[in-house]
Amino acid sequence: MNRILIGVLGVSAAAAAFGQAKLPRGGYSANSRYNRLYKRSALTTVTGRVVGIQEMPPMNGMAVGVTLLVRQSKRKTAQVELGPAWFVDHQVVRIRLGDKVRVAGSRVRVNNEDVILASRVSRGKSVLALRDSAGMPYWDALRPERFVVSSASQPVTGTIESENTFTVDNTPMQGVVVDTPNGPQNVAIAPGWYLRQQEMPFRVGQSITVYSTSPPVRYGNLIVANSIGYGNSVLILRGSLGAPIWYGWP
Repeated sequence: MNRILIGVLGVSAAAAAFGQAKLPRGGYSANSRYNRLYKRSALTTVTGRVVGIQEMPPMNGMAVGVTLLVRQSKRKTAQVELGPAWFVDHQVVRIRLGDKVRVAGSRVRVNNEDVILASRVSRGKSVLALRDSAGMPYWDALRPERFVVSSASQPVTGTIESENTFTVDNTPMQGVVVDTPNGPQNVAIAPGWYLRQQEMPFRVGQSITVYSTSPPVRYGNLIVANSIGYGNSVLILRGSLGAPIWYGWP
């Protein structure tokens, strides 16, 4: 790590152009070599002040990530890796130079350096949530089928008829129109910036099962998906109370 950025945490044009990711999904998928380094047996917590913000790939072949340098004392500075820049830059909570933070995560070795893969970064009452309690990253919505969010509402099953964009609470959402036995059903999935980074590209003719909250969140003929099952996998999009994964569950 040899570049310190001054200012508000975010993706700069220079950082976005820094190297080309060679690994699938930029090397950040939940089952990637990088994310498998996260171990619950190595959980740690550090407190200090942010003295540097770096934007560069954490490992060869990976896409640009965001790292904080957190000074714990005059002689000790922790290197805290947050996650892919495309995800961190879209979060509501922004970390700035000089912020006093509390970091929770897993202490690991990356490129022969001691680093912390952060799960949460707290600044006062604000929390930047990056991973769940098991260490699964919020930037990756793909889970095995057994992780489907249970719902008492009737799942919607059918094939994708077309793709569309819907507006939910003044937010543009990528979605699909599903051909079901009861007719076409509009389904809002996630913001485009998040959905485009996921492993499963929705395509016309694909069979899916849409799970929503109970009762389902409806806007006329539009429902908001909590999770979408396909094959032996599922995209987890919201928690049981409707909190979106792309902003971290509380």
